[in-house]
Amino acid sequence: MEKKDDYPVIFYIMRIVNIFSLIIFNFFMIIGVSYIASYFLLLFYLWLLFALSVVEIGYVIRGDRELFIAYKKTNIFFISFYFISIMNVIYHYIF
Repeated sequence: MEKKDDYPVIFYIMRIVNIFSLIIFNFFMIIGVSYIASYFLLLFYLWLLFALSVVEIGYVIRGDRELFIAYKKTNIFFISFYFISIMNVIYHYIF
């Protein structure tokens, strides 16, 4: 039962890391990637973002919707940054 008590804290930490990854990813997409090191950093944050998003979706599917609803402020912030990230990728790689 103790593991259940730690569960919201782990979810919240993952959400903060995911939002930080989105901010870094968008920053590098906006300034452009000119060095190979920054390109690898961009890929790292992109894959970190994908991995944490899948884990968060898994948490919601497992039935902890109350936990997901409890963090509505970060959900709105996260979804808006996620949309901006998708638009950045479309703008930089398709157009």
